[in-house]
Amino acid sequence: MKHLIKALAVLTVCVGCTRQTVQAPARPEAVVQAFVEMSSDVKDAATRDKLASLCQGRIRKAIDAISPDAFAISYVNQPIKIKEFKIIDTAIDGNLARVHYQIQIENPNGQDVTEEINEREVEMLRVDNQWYLEAIRPKGSDQIAFTRGMIF
Repeated sequence: MKHLIKALAVLTVCVGCTRQTVQAPARPEAVVQAFVEMSSDVKDAATRDKLASLCQGRIRKAIDAISPDAFAISYVNQPIKIKEFKIIDTAIDGNLARVHYQIQIENPNGQDVTEEINEREVEMLRVDNQWYLEAIRPKGSDQIAFTRGMIF
């Protein structure tokens, strides 16, 4: 009986050792926040590919259309700082999601430092259990300005 208990204990330990931890996919909000934070802190041209890896559809096409040189000139080491990032609402319907968020940034470009509050809504698509940004649009009275730096 003692040997049986020891054998079961060893078997239990061995089975426990072979289990693999399955990491849950990131929630849509986490993917949006990662994209926003990464796009506000671009240190090199390789970040372009990292940003693209979080995207599908229209956003992916827009990032892919930027040449590495143009990306470096427009986005690398821009002084824009995120002061606050806030998720306002998330709606998930199967493999589609909409994330409405607000971001407050400090923009020292130009003659005066400005603080801006932008609201956006991102459409997302789940592919192979991972969320990707698909499209982005302004929300409320906000308007997108196509100036230097990533569009938050």
